[in-house]
Amino acid sequence: MRVALFGGSFDPVHEGHLAAAVLARQALDLDRVILIPAGSTATRPGPKAQAVASAAHRLAMLRLLCEGRPWLEVSDAECRPGASPFAVDTLALFHRTLPAGTDIVLLVGSDKLALLPRWHGIDAIRASARILALDRPGHPLDAAPPWVERLGGPLPDLSSTQIRARLAAGGPLDGLCPSAVISYLMTEQPYARPGPAARLA
Repeated sequence: MRVALFGGSFDPVHEGHLAAAVLARQALDLDRVILIPAGSTATRPGPKAQAVASAAHRLAMLRLLCEGRPWLEVSDAECRPGASPFAVDTLALFHRTLPAGTDIVLLVGSDKLALLPRWHGIDAIRASARILALDRPGHPLDAAPPWVERLGGPLPDLSSTQIRARLAAGGPLDGLCPSAVISYLMTEQPYARPGPAARLA
């Protein structure tokens, strides 16, 4: 069996995330793609701010995305109380829980390549999984280290920040997020809350 782990804040999940999962599945003949939302991005290296929506909201939107796609699933592995935020620990967890002999692929956006060599436990990550870089617009795959596989392909030029800004401005989300996710955003309004965490700049 061949399984891909696809982590991120998914804040919110959008059509670019889905396109990346579909592209990787087709290119690698994957049996499953597992989406793993970060419990908190505040503890990760780099300039990322804390996720705006709660883990519960982001998990709910990801589960909606998975409906009707049996090859796509979501894991709360990094959202559980006390969970490690590091990919090396998440990989170790899946090596323990997936069937023996499973080929694990770690999907990484090309925007993460500059920091990838400095990830906590990167040597153990390299030893336990294939690492595949996805070509995100504006972030060339040329930055990939030689031990990272590269997958080019047309991916939408979307970001969760852009979608949150569109939401704040009251703009339409058609074509940016799957319809079930748009419905959730309109009814549950996970980003409509006061305080500094709701700033969408």
